[in-house]
This record gives sequence, structure tokens and C-alpha cells, in this order.
Amino acid sequence: MVASTRVLALLPVVPFGLGQGLVFPTVLLWVEELVPADRQGRFSSYVAMAGYIGRFLSPVLFGLVAEPFGIRTGFAVAAGCAGVALAVSSSGYVARQHTL
Repeated sequence: MVASTRVLALLPVVPFGLGQGLVFPTVLLWVEELVPADRQGRFSSYVAMAGYIGRFLSPVLFGLVAEPFGIRTGFAVAAGCAGVALAVSSSGYVARQHTL
């Protein structure tokens, strides 16, 4: 029973790691394409800094939700925040594509 629980716990970790492995280089590629050459280093460090801040703050912030309302609610709120962030960022991307 314990071994199967460990395997089930690892299943979502692998796709999450693959997703991060795809997203981070892609964002750095966007920085290269959208930012002037003399500012690329600065903006690349902003991307890395935002990632580290998010990794630090997300357990703190979602812990505030999960403690009183339960872990499922915490995950639901996190998923909702991710969905909103995706919708906002993709709408801005689509708007920029139509102006080009």
C-alpha cells in the first residue's frame, strides 16, 4: 500500500517538472526576442527573480487558504489563480499579435 501511494505521489511531479523545463527556456527566448540586446540580461534576471519569489510565496499564501478551508480548497484556489494568470497573459499575447 505504501509503495503504491509513493508512486501515485510521484505521478504529478514528473509532468510538472517537464512543464517547468519547457516554460523557463521559452520565457528566456521571449526575452531575447522582445527586449533590446542591451537589456536582455536585466530582464532575464527579472524572470528568474519572479520565479524564485513565486516559489517562496506560493506555499505561504496558499497555506493561508488551506489551513482554514482544507487542502482541496487550497489547490482549487491555486488552480483558479493559474487559470486567471493564463487567461490574462494569453489575452495580452493575442492582442499584441493583432497589432503587428
